[in-house]
Amino acid sequence: MGWFRVVDEIVAPIFDGLRFIAPIAWVPFAALWFGTGVGGPIMIIFAGAFPPCLINAYRGAKQVDPQLIEAAEMLGTGHLRMMKDILLPASVPSIVAGLRVAAGLGWQSLVGAELIVASTGVGFMMVQAQANVATSTVMSGMVAIGIVGLIIDILLRRGEAVIRRRRGLTE
Repeated sequence: MGWFRVVDEIVAPIFDGLRFIAPIAWVPFAALWFGTGVGGPIMIIFAGAFPPCLINAYRGAKQVDPQLIEAAEMLGTGHLRMMKDILLPASVPSIVAGLRVAAGLGWQSLVGAELIVASTGVGFMMVQAQANVATSTVMSGMVAIGIVGLIIDILLRRGEAVIRRRRGLTE
């Protein structure tokens, strides 16, 4: 999308529209198509996580310095090598930012799906605890969700730091 104009004109409007659909809004659709099995939550997580990944990677590719692209083109760099050596490294900060947003939305989507359609997981446990008026269990579930989300974000930030160091992009 960020490199080929035709693909951009076709696909970008679709994902710009899809990103405004809250992941939890996909629950009824997922329940109809997949029932209460594992397919529904996977679809909901994908619906929540994929658009921010795609959109941030796209924005990162669009914001690559045009002079870098012109210089590579003047040296006869092909499309594949241009993507690998110019586009991807320059887009890494945007891609990682998208992954961080996607991880948060994916994690929230998983818990939301468990609250509504699943028969296992932290969200399901919290619903059961609510029905039994077990406030401490509900609060423990919320804390666990927050801690796991924080760990995911820390791991992604560390991964970004490693990539930046390997590419010589440390600040």
